[in-house]
Amino acid sequence: MQVTLTELKTDTEKYIDLAGKKNIFVMKDGLAVAKITGTGTDTAAPFDKVAAVKSLFGIIPGDLDFDALKTERIMS
Repeated sequence: MQVTLTELKTDTEKYIDLAGKKNIFVMKDGLAVAKITGTGTDTAAPFDKVAAVKSLFGIIPGDLDFDALKTERIMS
């Protein structure tokens, strides 16, 4: 769905609600300048930080040395 920037400013809540069902492309001077997408869930549940961290389990090595990483980052 495409909406103009003026339409988005006028009825923001309507388009935020619609973004849960479909992508909203914001147009300015005939060009798409932004894309509003939903979270991929059917409910408007709050962001679950614990679930986000648990989803990373197994991606980050258990023997990670944060001090060494910090030193390496500072040196580069």
